[in-house]
Amino acid sequence: MAKTRTYFCIDMKSFYASVECAERGYNPFETNLVVADLTRGKNALCLAITPAMKAQGIRNRCRLSEIPSNVKYEVAPPRMALYIEYAADIYSLYREFIAGYSITQIAKRLQADGVKTKLGRESWRHNVIESILTNEKYTGNALLGKTFKPDVLTKYRQKNDGKKAPIYYVEGSHPAIIEKGLFDLAQQEMQRRRDANDNKVGGGRYSSRYPFSGMLVCGICGSKLRRQVRTMGSGKRTASWGCCNRINNGRAECDSHHVNEEVLEATYLTAMRRLVDSAEEVVEVVRDGTELALEPENKAAMERIDEETIQLQEAALALHKAKQRMEIGAVEYASRVKEYSERMKELEAERNELQGTAAKYAEVRMWLDTFIEQTMQSDTLTTVDGTTMKMLVDRIHVRNDGIVVEFKCGVAIEQEYVK
Repeated sequence: MAKTRTYFCIDMKSFYASVECAERGYNPFETNLVVADLTRGKNALCLAITPAMKAQGIRNRCRLSEIPSNVKYEVAPPRMALYIEYAADIYSLYREFIAGYSITQIAKRLQADGVKTKLGRESWRHNVIESILTNEKYTGNALLGKTFKPDVLTKYRQKNDGKKAPIYYVEGSHPAIIEKGLFDLAQQEMQRRRDANDNKVGGGRYSSRYPFSGMLVCGICGSKLRRQVRTMGSGKRTASWGCCNRINNGRAECDSHHVNEEVLEATYLTAMRRLVDSAEEVVEVVRDGTELALEPENKAAMERIDEETIQLQEAALALHKAKQRMEIGAVEYASRVKEYSERMKELEAERNELQGTAAKYAEVRMWLDTFIEQTMQSDTLTTVDGTTMKMLVDRIHVRNDGIVVEFKCGVAIEQEYVK
Protein backbone atom coordinates (compact mmCIF):
# COMPACT_ATOMS: atom_id res chain seq x y z
CA MET A 1 0.00 0.00 0.00
CA ALA A 2 1.38 3.39 -1.01
CA LYS A 3 2.35 5.70 1.81
CA THR A 4 0.06 8.73 2.11
CA ARG A 5 1.13 12.15 3.32
CA THR A 6 -0.95 15.01 4.69
CA TYR A 7 0.16 18.59 4.08
CA PHE A 8 -1.26 21.63 5.89
CA CYS A 9 -1.04 25.16 4.51
CA ILE A 10 -2.47 28.48 5.68
CA ASP A 11 -3.19 31.40 3.35
CA MET A 12 -2.63 34.39 5.62
CA LYS A 13 -4.47 36.73 3.24
CA SER A 14 -7.55 34.56 3.80
CA PHE A 15 -7.05 34.31 7.56
CA TYR A 16 -10.32 36.00 8.61
CA ALA A 17 -12.35 33.95 6.13
CA SER A 18 -10.64 30.74 7.22
CA VAL A 19 -11.46 31.49 10.87
CA GLU A 20 -15.12 31.98 9.96
CA CYS A 21 -15.10 28.67 8.06
CA ALA A 22 -13.54 26.89 11.04
CA GLU A 23 -16.23 28.31 13.31
CA ARG A 24 -18.95 27.03 10.97
CA GLY A 25 -17.35 23.65 10.27
CA TYR A 26 -16.74 24.50 6.58
CA ASN A 27 -13.74 23.59 4.45
CA PRO A 28 -12.30 26.96 3.24
CA PHE A 29 -10.92 25.25 0.13
CA GLU A 30 -14.42 24.22 -0.90
CA THR A 31 -16.58 27.06 0.49
CA ASN A 32 -17.28 30.48 -0.99
CA LEU A 33 -17.26 32.82 2.02
CA VAL A 34 -16.58 36.54 2.31
CA VAL A 35 -15.85 38.58 5.44
CA ALA A 36 -17.57 41.94 4.94
CA ASP A 37 -19.93 44.38 6.66
CA LEU A 38 -23.28 44.16 4.83
CA THR A 39 -24.54 47.30 6.56
CA ARG A 40 -22.26 49.25 4.21
CA GLY A 41 -24.12 48.02 1.13
CA LYS A 42 -22.90 46.34 -2.05
CA ASN A 43 -19.79 48.52 -2.14
CA ALA A 44 -18.60 47.14 1.20
CA LEU A 45 -14.93 46.15 1.18
CA CYS A 46 -14.20 42.42 1.51
CA LEU A 47 -11.76 42.06 4.39
CA ALA A 48 -11.00 38.49 3.31
CA ILE A 49 -12.23 35.77 0.97
CA THR A 50 -11.67 32.01 1.14
CA PRO A 51 -9.02 30.22 -0.96
CA ALA A 52 -11.92 28.62 -2.89
CA MET A 53 -12.95 32.05 -4.18
CA LYS A 54 -9.38 33.06 -4.93
CA ALA A 55 -9.05 29.92 -7.03
CA GLN A 56 -11.89 31.27 -9.19
CA GLY A 57 -9.89 34.40 -9.99
CA ILE A 58 -11.59 36.69 -7.47
CA ARG A 59 -9.04 39.03 -5.93
CA ASN A 60 -8.69 39.56 -2.22
CA ARG A 61 -9.78 42.91 -0.76
CA CYS A 62 -12.27 43.52 -3.56
CA ARG A 63 -15.73 45.04 -3.06
CA LEU A 64 -18.91 42.97 -2.92
CA SER A 65 -20.10 44.59 -6.15
CA GLU A 66 -16.97 43.34 -7.95
CA ILE A 67 -17.71 39.66 -7.25
CA PRO A 68 -19.16 38.01 -10.42
CA SER A 69 -22.94 37.57 -10.22
CA ASN A 70 -22.69 33.88 -11.09
CA VAL A 71 -20.64 33.14 -7.94
CA LYS A 72 -22.75 32.19 -4.94
CA TYR A 73 -21.17 32.99 -1.58
CA GLU A 74 -21.91 33.46 2.11
CA VAL A 75 -21.14 36.73 3.87
CA ALA A 76 -19.80 36.69 7.45
CA PRO A 77 -19.71 39.93 9.47
CA PRO A 78 -16.24 40.83 10.79
CA ARG A 79 -15.46 39.62 14.32
CA MET A 80 -12.10 41.14 15.15
CA ALA A 81 -12.09 39.91 18.76
CA LEU A 82 -12.40 36.33 17.48
CA TYR A 83 -9.57 36.81 14.98
CA ILE A 84 -7.37 38.23 17.73
CA GLU A 85 -8.16 35.15 19.85
CA TYR A 86 -7.06 32.86 17.02
CA ALA A 87 -3.95 34.98 16.48
CA ALA A 88 -3.19 34.72 20.21
CA ASP A 89 -3.33 30.91 19.92
CA ILE A 90 -0.75 31.05 17.13
CA TYR A 91 1.42 33.47 19.12
CA SER A 92 1.30 31.23 22.21
CA LEU A 93 2.17 28.23 20.05
CA TYR A 94 5.37 29.97 18.91
CA ARG A 95 6.29 31.02 22.46
CA GLU A 96 5.73 27.51 23.83
CA PHE A 97 7.87 25.96 21.12
CA ILE A 98 10.70 28.44 21.74
CA ALA A 99 10.35 27.81 25.48
CA GLY A 100 11.08 24.11 24.96
CA TYR A 101 7.68 22.47 24.65
CA SER A 102 7.66 19.45 22.37
CA ILE A 103 5.26 19.43 19.42
CA THR A 104 3.37 16.58 21.11
CA GLN A 105 2.89 18.70 24.24
CA ILE A 106 1.70 21.66 22.17
CA ALA A 107 -0.77 19.45 20.29
CA LYS A 108 -2.20 18.07 23.55
CA ARG A 109 -2.56 21.59 24.98
CA LEU A 110 -4.39 22.83 21.88
CA GLN A 111 -6.75 19.87 21.95
CA ALA A 112 -7.37 20.29 25.70
CA ASP A 113 -8.20 23.99 25.17
CA GLY A 114 -10.64 23.10 22.39
CA VAL A 115 -8.68 24.96 19.71
CA LYS A 116 -9.54 23.68 16.23
CA THR A 117 -7.44 23.52 13.10
CA LYS A 118 -8.18 25.58 10.01
CA LEU A 119 -10.36 22.77 8.70
CA GLY A 120 -12.31 22.64 11.95
CA ARG A 121 -10.68 19.44 13.23
CA GLU A 122 -10.05 18.91 16.92
CA SER A 123 -6.96 16.71 16.53
CA TRP A 124 -3.62 18.39 15.82
CA ARG A 125 -1.01 16.46 13.82
CA HIS A 126 2.71 17.02 14.09
CA ASN A 127 3.03 18.23 10.49
CA VAL A 128 0.21 20.74 11.05
CA ILE A 129 2.08 22.43 13.91
CA GLU A 130 5.41 22.24 12.08
CA SER A 131 3.87 23.97 9.05
CA ILE A 132 2.59 26.79 11.29
CA LEU A 133 6.03 27.19 12.86
CA THR A 134 7.69 27.45 9.44
CA ASN A 135 5.09 29.61 7.67
CA GLU A 136 6.71 32.99 7.01
CA LYS A 137 3.30 34.51 6.16
CA TYR A 138 2.57 34.90 9.87
CA THR A 139 5.21 37.65 9.91
CA GLY A 140 3.30 39.70 7.32
CA ASN A 141 5.72 38.68 4.57
CA ALA A 142 5.21 36.28 1.67
CA LEU A 143 7.54 34.01 -0.26
CA LEU A 144 6.17 33.83 -3.80
CA GLY A 145 7.12 31.27 -6.42
CA LYS A 146 7.57 28.22 -4.17
CA THR A 147 6.07 26.12 -6.95
CA PHE A 148 5.86 26.51 -10.72
CA LYS A 149 4.40 24.93 -13.85
CA PRO A 150 7.09 23.81 -16.31
CA ASP A 151 4.72 24.34 -19.25
CA VAL A 152 1.07 25.13 -20.00
CA LEU A 153 0.21 21.46 -20.60
CA THR A 154 1.45 20.16 -17.25
CA LYS A 155 -1.43 19.70 -14.79
CA TYR A 156 0.60 19.64 -11.59
CA ARG A 157 2.87 22.27 -10.12
CA GLN A 158 6.44 21.36 -9.17
CA LYS A 159 8.56 22.51 -6.24
CA ASN A 160 10.77 25.45 -7.18
CA ASP A 161 14.37 25.51 -5.99
CA GLY A 162 14.98 28.99 -7.39
CA LYS A 163 16.96 27.74 -10.37
CA LYS A 164 14.09 26.89 -12.71
CA ALA A 165 11.96 29.94 -11.91
CA PRO A 166 12.41 33.11 -9.81
CA ILE A 167 11.36 33.23 -6.14
CA TYR A 168 10.25 36.55 -4.67
CA TYR A 169 10.20 37.57 -1.00
CA VAL A 170 7.57 40.27 -0.45
CA GLU A 171 7.76 42.19 2.82
CA GLY A 172 4.67 43.74 4.41
CA SER A 173 2.27 42.11 1.96
CA HIS A 174 -0.41 41.66 4.68
CA PRO A 175 -0.97 42.26 8.42
CA ALA A 176 1.42 40.32 10.66
CA ILE A 177 0.40 38.06 13.55
CA ILE A 178 3.86 37.52 15.02
CA GLU A 179 7.10 39.49 14.96
CA LYS A 180 9.83 38.53 12.52
CA GLY A 181 12.22 38.11 15.46
CA LEU A 182 9.91 35.57 17.10
CA PHE A 183 9.65 33.64 13.84
CA ASP A 184 13.45 33.57 13.49
CA LEU A 185 13.78 32.28 17.07
CA ALA A 186 11.40 29.42 16.23
CA GLN A 187 13.53 28.47 13.22
CA GLN A 188 16.67 28.53 15.38
CA GLU A 189 15.00 26.37 18.03
CA MET A 190 13.86 23.88 15.37
CA GLN A 191 17.41 23.62 14.05
CA ARG A 192 18.78 23.29 17.59
CA ARG A 193 16.53 20.31 18.23
CA ARG A 194 17.60 18.67 14.97
CA ASP A 195 21.24 19.19 15.93
CA ALA A 196 20.57 17.78 19.41
CA ASN A 197 19.22 14.57 17.87
CA ASP A 198 21.79 14.33 15.07
CA ASN A 199 24.80 15.08 17.29
CA LYS A 200 23.95 13.15 20.43
CA VAL A 201 26.51 13.38 23.21
CA GLY A 202 26.84 10.39 25.51
CA GLY A 203 23.55 8.88 24.38
CA GLY A 204 21.48 11.99 25.19
CA ARG A 205 18.97 13.53 22.80
CA TYR A 206 16.35 16.30 22.87
CA SER A 207 13.53 15.67 25.33
CA SER A 208 10.99 17.79 27.22
CA ARG A 209 9.34 15.19 29.44
CA TYR A 210 10.63 16.57 32.76
CA PRO A 211 11.42 20.18 33.81
CA PHE A 212 15.18 19.51 33.69
CA SER A 213 15.04 17.53 30.42
CA GLY A 214 17.58 18.83 27.91
CA MET A 215 18.76 21.56 30.30
CA LEU A 216 21.46 19.75 32.33
CA VAL A 217 25.07 19.47 31.19
CA CYS A 218 27.88 17.67 32.99
CA GLY A 219 30.30 20.19 34.45
CA ILE A 220 33.20 17.73 34.00
CA CYS A 221 32.93 16.25 30.50
CA GLY A 222 30.15 18.32 28.87
CA SER A 223 27.78 15.42 28.20
CA LYS A 224 24.07 15.68 28.85
CA LEU A 225 22.47 14.32 31.99
CA ARG A 226 19.89 11.54 32.02
CA ARG A 227 17.18 10.96 34.59
CA GLN A 228 17.21 7.61 36.41
CA VAL A 229 14.94 6.21 39.11
CA ARG A 230 16.81 3.97 41.54
CA THR A 231 15.59 1.85 44.46
CA MET A 232 17.34 2.67 47.72
CA GLY A 233 18.17 0.19 50.52
CA SER A 234 14.97 1.24 52.33
CA GLY A 235 12.96 0.27 49.28
CA LYS A 236 12.14 3.88 48.42
CA ARG A 237 12.40 4.80 44.73
CA THR A 238 14.37 8.00 44.20
CA ALA A 239 14.89 10.02 41.01
CA SER A 240 18.36 11.34 40.27
CA TRP A 241 20.27 12.78 37.31
CA GLY A 242 23.56 11.37 36.06
CA CYS A 243 26.01 12.07 33.23
CA CYS A 244 25.27 9.98 30.11
CA ASN A 245 28.98 9.55 29.48
CA ARG A 246 29.52 8.25 33.02
CA ILE A 247 26.49 5.90 32.78
CA ASN A 248 27.53 4.45 29.42
CA ASN A 249 31.31 4.36 29.76
CA GLY A 250 32.08 4.29 33.49
CA ARG A 251 33.98 6.49 35.93
CA ALA A 252 37.18 6.19 33.90
CA GLU A 253 35.60 8.50 31.28
CA CYS A 254 33.87 10.89 33.70
CA ASP A 255 34.30 11.12 37.46
CA SER A 256 30.94 12.79 38.12
CA HIS A 257 28.25 11.77 40.61
CA HIS A 258 24.50 11.36 40.38
CA VAL A 259 22.52 14.26 41.86
CA ASN A 260 19.26 13.69 43.68
CA GLU A 261 16.37 15.38 41.82
CA GLU A 262 14.98 16.99 44.99
CA VAL A 263 18.41 18.45 45.78
CA LEU A 264 18.70 19.71 42.21
CA GLU A 265 15.28 21.38 42.42
CA ALA A 266 16.06 23.07 45.76
CA THR A 267 19.42 24.31 44.44
CA TYR A 268 17.89 25.68 41.24
CA LEU A 269 15.14 27.51 43.17
CA THR A 270 17.76 29.06 45.46
CA ALA A 271 19.67 30.34 42.42
CA MET A 272 16.42 31.77 41.00
CA ARG A 273 15.70 33.57 44.29
CA ARG A 274 19.12 35.16 44.16
CA LEU A 275 18.45 36.38 40.64
CA VAL A 276 15.01 37.74 41.52
CA ASP A 277 16.41 39.55 44.58
CA SER A 278 18.50 41.65 42.20
CA ALA A 279 15.85 41.72 39.44
CA GLU A 280 15.85 45.49 38.87
CA GLU A 281 19.62 45.60 38.49
CA VAL A 282 19.65 42.57 36.15
CA VAL A 283 16.90 43.98 33.92
CA GLU A 284 18.61 47.37 33.68
CA VAL A 285 22.03 45.90 32.83
CA VAL A 286 20.66 43.48 30.22
CA ARG A 287 18.37 46.03 28.59
CA ASP A 288 21.03 48.75 28.39
CA GLY A 289 23.65 46.32 27.11
CA THR A 290 21.56 45.01 24.24
CA GLU A 291 19.95 48.28 23.18
CA LEU A 292 23.29 50.07 22.98
CA ALA A 293 24.65 47.45 20.61
CA LEU A 294 21.64 46.78 18.45
CA GLU A 295 18.33 48.32 17.41
CA PRO A 296 18.91 51.80 15.87
CA GLU A 297 22.18 51.00 14.12
CA ASN A 298 20.85 47.66 12.89
CA LYS A 299 17.76 49.19 11.32
CA ALA A 300 19.72 51.94 9.57
CA ALA A 301 22.25 49.41 8.24
CA MET A 302 19.49 47.13 6.92
CA GLU A 303 17.85 50.05 5.12
CA ARG A 304 21.18 50.99 3.57
CA ILE A 305 21.73 47.41 2.34
CA ASP A 306 18.21 47.24 0.89
CA GLU A 307 18.67 50.54 -0.92
CA GLU A 308 22.04 49.51 -2.39
CA THR A 309 20.62 46.10 -3.40
CA ILE A 310 17.82 47.80 -5.35
CA GLN A 311 20.32 50.11 -7.03
CA LEU A 312 22.46 47.13 -8.06
CA GLN A 313 19.45 45.30 -9.46
CA GLU A 314 18.44 48.36 -11.49
CA ALA A 315 22.01 48.79 -12.72
CA ALA A 316 22.17 45.10 -13.76
CA LEU A 317 18.89 45.44 -15.66
CA ALA A 318 20.10 48.58 -17.42
CA LEU A 319 23.36 46.81 -18.29
CA HIS A 320 21.47 43.86 -19.78
CA LYS A 321 19.34 46.21 -21.93
CA ALA A 322 22.44 48.04 -23.09
CA LYS A 323 23.98 44.72 -24.18
CA GLN A 324 20.81 43.83 -26.10
CA ARG A 325 21.02 47.17 -27.92
CA MET A 326 24.71 46.37 -28.64
CA GLU A 327 25.80 49.55 -26.80
CA ILE A 328 28.37 47.67 -24.73
CA GLY A 329 30.97 45.07 -25.59
CA ALA A 330 31.05 41.51 -24.27
CA VAL A 331 34.26 42.03 -22.25
CA GLU A 332 32.97 45.12 -20.45
CA TYR A 333 29.59 43.44 -19.90
CA ALA A 334 31.19 40.37 -18.28
CA SER A 335 33.45 42.57 -16.12
CA ARG A 336 30.57 44.67 -14.77
CA VAL A 337 28.36 41.61 -14.19
CA LYS A 338 31.15 40.09 -12.10
CA GLU A 339 31.50 43.35 -10.17
CA TYR A 340 27.76 43.50 -9.45
CA SER A 341 27.69 39.82 -8.48
CA GLU A 342 30.56 40.13 -6.01
CA ARG A 343 28.99 43.21 -4.39
CA MET A 344 25.63 41.42 -4.10
CA LYS A 345 27.36 38.55 -2.27
CA GLU A 346 28.99 41.03 0.12
CA LEU A 347 25.63 42.69 0.82
CA GLU A 348 24.01 39.30 1.41
CA ALA A 349 26.72 38.40 3.94
CA GLU A 350 26.21 41.75 5.73
CA ARG A 351 22.45 41.22 5.76
CA ASN A 352 22.79 37.72 7.25
CA GLU A 353 25.06 39.04 10.00
CA LEU A 354 22.64 41.86 10.84
CA GLN A 355 19.67 39.47 10.85
CA GLY A 356 21.53 37.24 13.30
CA THR A 357 22.14 40.23 15.56
CA ALA A 358 18.49 41.28 15.28
CA ALA A 359 17.38 37.75 16.18
CA LYS A 360 19.62 37.84 19.25
CA TYR A 361 18.07 41.16 20.26
CA ALA A 362 14.57 39.67 19.88
CA GLU A 363 15.61 36.70 22.04
CA VAL A 364 16.95 38.92 24.83
CA ARG A 365 13.91 41.18 24.65
CA MET A 366 11.60 38.18 24.99
CA TRP A 367 13.75 36.97 27.92
CA LEU A 368 13.29 40.32 29.66
CA ASP A 369 9.53 40.28 29.15
CA THR A 370 9.29 36.73 30.50
CA PHE A 371 11.60 37.46 33.43
CA ILE A 372 9.64 40.55 34.47
CA GLU A 373 6.38 38.63 34.14
CA GLN A 374 7.62 35.65 36.16
CA THR A 375 9.16 37.68 38.97
CA MET A 376 5.72 39.18 39.62
CA GLN A 377 4.23 35.72 40.26
CA SER A 378 4.44 34.35 43.79
CA ASP A 379 4.75 30.70 42.74
CA THR A 380 7.83 31.27 40.57
CA LEU A 381 10.18 30.62 43.49
CA THR A 382 8.32 27.73 45.13
CA THR A 383 8.05 25.15 42.34
CA VAL A 384 10.20 24.12 39.40
CA ASP A 385 8.20 25.05 36.29
CA GLY A 386 9.62 23.53 33.11
CA THR A 387 8.03 26.18 30.89
CA THR A 388 9.48 29.09 32.85
CA MET A 389 12.85 27.38 33.08
CA LYS A 390 13.10 26.78 29.35
CA MET A 391 12.09 30.37 28.60
CA LEU A 392 14.69 31.88 30.95
CA VAL A 393 17.54 29.36 31.19
CA ASP A 394 19.94 28.37 28.43
CA ARG A 395 21.59 25.47 30.28
CA ILE A 396 22.57 24.28 33.74
CA HIS A 397 26.10 22.97 34.35
CA VAL A 398 26.02 20.27 37.04
CA ARG A 399 29.21 19.86 39.04
CA ASN A 400 30.06 17.70 42.05
CA ASP A 401 29.85 20.67 44.44
CA GLY A 402 26.98 22.65 42.90
CA ILE A 403 25.46 24.04 39.69
CA VAL A 404 26.01 26.97 37.34
CA VAL A 405 22.79 28.35 35.85
CA GLU A 406 23.37 30.12 32.52
CA PHE A 407 20.46 32.37 31.57
CA LYS A 408 19.62 33.25 27.97
CA CYS A 409 20.35 36.91 28.65
CA GLY A 410 24.03 36.10 29.28
CA VAL A 411 23.89 36.19 33.11
CA ALA A 412 25.26 33.17 35.01
CA ILE A 413 24.82 32.24 38.70
CA GLU A 414 26.86 29.71 40.67
CA GLN A 415 25.06 27.92 43.50
CA GLU A 416 26.23 25.28 45.95
CA TYR A 417 23.93 22.32 46.53
CA VAL A 418 21.07 22.89 48.96
CA LYS A 419 20.23 19.72 50.86
